[in-house]
Amino acid sequence: MKEIALITCSGVSNTGKLTDQAAKYLVQKYPGTVDLLISAKNIADIDDIEREDTNILVLEGCSEGCVMKKLAPKKIEPDARLRITDFGMVKHGMDEPGFADIVKISDELKKCINTF
Repeated sequence: MKEIALITCSGVSNTGKLTDQAAKYLVQKYPGTVDLLISAKNIADIDDIEREDTNILVLEGCSEGCVMKKLAPKKIEPDARLRITDFGMVKHGMDEPGFADIVKISDELKKCINTF
């Protein structure tokens, strides 16, 4: 079974914060589901993985695609990509995400991981 690497946007907007918080909630709720949790600001950590042995899941905060922009120079294509705004979340300022949204996105991450 391949390892799972989850890369989050980690931006300062509400949707960027939501990527981090939903990923951390997933890791706490389902220990062992994710082998490597990487914030886009620490994208160099992706260099430590064996690509052929790892499924990469990207969680973007919005349509700007910051994670994909950081992966492009490394010529890495994720196995799956989710975008917070595709699940009805609206990017607006630096508000803190609500718990219901954290749970909702965490559940979507789990569904996606289950397809690997």
